[in-house]
Amino acid sequence: METNEQISLVKKLHDLKSKILQSNDQETITLYIKEVIKIATPVPPYVKEKFFNEAYKNESKQMILALLKGDIKCIEDKSYPDWETIHFQVASSIAMLVLNFIDGGLTRVNELAST
Repeated sequence: METNEQISLVKKLHDLKSKILQSNDQETITLYIKEVIKIATPVPPYVKEKFFNEAYKNESKQMILALLKGDIKCIEDKSYPDWETIHFQVASSIAMLVLNFIDGGLTRVNELAST
């Protein structure tokens, strides 16, 4: 099972993703993405020892954080053509990041977010 730190992080990431999807302000979304990066960076990913997947999970987390940094750059230089694209890209990146911190899929994310 996940640690309390991972569960708390998943709840915060879920909340930030919802706020991002409700906003159409470039500065606000950029601040939310920076917050996602800040709070996710120190938390270790969930690892199932029987699968020996720690290195994979760590690398996956780092790559998704890099994707989020790229999302910030694309928002700031207006590379994304519209808000629909911004919302899709950022929400997808956060969804992938969340999966690094839980033991399960979307059902588990919804379970944790609702508690």
